[in-house]
Amino acid sequence: MDLYCKKCGEPWDVYGVNNGDMTSEEAALFKRGVECPCCKGKGVCSSTIPCEECKDSAIGESGYTHCTVNKVKRPLRAEYAQVLADVMPDDLDGQASMLDEIF
Repeated sequence: MDLYCKKCGEPWDVYGVNNGDMTSEEAALFKRGVECPCCKGKGVCSSTIPCEECKDSAIGESGYTHCTVNKVKRPLRAEYAQVLADVMPDDLDGQASMLDEIF
């Protein structure tokens, strides 16, 4: 089963996150939803989290931040991963199971 990065939506195997696919520092950042090794240092916008380069951009009528720099939107699976992490923060297996059913 996979966990998805809450920033870029990249899938990561649950076992690998805890057993060597990432350093312990990277795994801690991943679990907190900050970033994964794939999106480290890259700006990604979402409906609620603008990237660093355009965080002062105007929010459109739909409520979505319009990225004027990177023009990269956060994938839907990253949004789902963030919601599940907020609902069940200590249950990585539960998050992976729910995401497996959705995707």
